Amino acid sequence: MPSRKLSSLFSWRASRQKKTLKIISLFIGEPPPLLLLPRELRDQIFFYLLPAPTGPNAAPFQPATSTGITLLSSPPPPLYLLLICRQLTDEVLDRFYATTTFRISSLSPHSSEWCPDPKYLKLHFSPHLPKIRHLDIRVSLECMGMSQWRNELHYTEMYLSLCILKVRNRAELLADTLWKRGDSLRTVTVSWWDDYGNIKMEEDSMMKWGVLEPFKVLEGVNWRAGDVWASGKVREGVVNGLEAQLNKLNHVGEKTSVKGVYKAMGKDKSFGL
Repeated sequence: MPSRKLSSLFSWRASRQKKTLKIISLFIGEPPPLLLLPRELRDQIFFYLLPAPTGPNAAPFQPATSTGITLLSSPPPPLYLLLICRQLTDEVLDRFYATTTFRISSLSPHSSEWCPDPKYLKLHFSPHLPKIRHLDIRVSLECMGMSQWRNELHYTEMYLSLCILKVRNRAELLADTLWKRGDSLRTVTVSWWDDYGNIKMEEDSMMKWGVLEPFKVLEGVNWRAGDVWASGKVREGVVNGLEAQLNKLNHVGEKTSVKGVYKAMGKDKSFGL
């Protein structure tokens, strides 16, 4: 008798499992036809499906200020593409981050009230930062600093040394943020606004380029010169100086990337930078 009860119990469980599997199979169909294509073809399809870049003559896309991002060169992917399945979502977002340049709050001497992200805390906690590959930074050396007092806007003329001090402090905060969380960063374009272009002293010139020094900590980043705003007489010198400083950062980045490999292997070597 016990053996008959056990056999009937097993047969009942087997039939129950078959019914359960049949129900589950109704919800699990064949993979989407798009996933059956090679990844290269899917990337080409994403190229046509994703919104086109805004271009130089169109207004860039402006995301929410809470993200720490001020402008995007391309609009984000439409929601319907992100709801198909997890694999396609990852591939669409990968394509988006590979082709989009992100602009962040400028390195300026203005008071915190007039900066979208003065300490780059929004950028630090942004979910975008670890995935960003192309970044646009604007350095603004402005001789008139904006501040607020008693609900009134005030402009205060600043000496170059004070302007550099404020911009350099923000550059250190930004470099630290990118070093900690900019894991995918590959390209940084630096645009330069210079109200002090008529200064000819070499010490002042070196002090200006010193605002880029904190970014030496970034490894494996390709630095490029962007737009330059300066008076016509000295603009050429500013352009040449910026390109020279960015070439130095590229050279340092090559050395530090080798240093990072040794750290990962547990063999920390010292390199003169």
